[in-house]
Amino acid sequence: MHYLVDGYNLLFRSSWSHLSTNLEQARGALIQELDKHATLLHLHLTLVFDAPLQSDELKRGHFNSLEIIFTAKGQTADDYLHDFVAYSQKKVVVVTSDKTLARKVKALGAFVESVHDFLIHLRKKSQNRLAKAQKKPLVQRKEIQIKKEPIKHTPPLKQDSLPPLSDLKAWERIFEARFLNEER
Repeated sequence: MHYLVDGYNLLFRSSWSHLSTNLEQARGALIQELDKHATLLHLHLTLVFDAPLQSDELKRGHFNSLEIIFTAKGQTADDYLHDFVAYSQKKVVVVTSDKTLARKVKALGAFVESVHDFLIHLRKKSQNRLAKAQKKPLVQRKEIQIKKEPIKHTPPLKQDSLPPLSDLKAWERIFEARFLNEER
């Protein structure tokens, strides 16, 4: 599922709004938290903002797991979200508390989730995922069964019973006797 988030709608209706005296700082905090959730939950999440200093072209970039879009001059985030849903072949969830936008994208077949519900759902799901990860051991251990087989052992020859090195025939008989014992 692809989540399209009305960036400033989320920003100003959520806990980051207390940072509104510094828009850049508030936007950065929003991006970092959403990226953390998107990474943990493997979400396809796109944040759409009205560009603060709008250029003639749409600006698209990525911050780790998030896609971030700043609209072009003359296009609002609402316009972009509406157009995206209208031309998309995929199922899309639009995250906004803007009732007009919500009504328009619903009419096009998109699912709509309010900013408040989205944040509660996202944070709860991330918390559950982290709790499960802490309960599970990182590595599954398997017990290895080792077969114990009797070791064939040939008793060592006593040092005084060894033939002299020059007696090759005697040494051949010793090796043949050991070799024949090991094969049995």
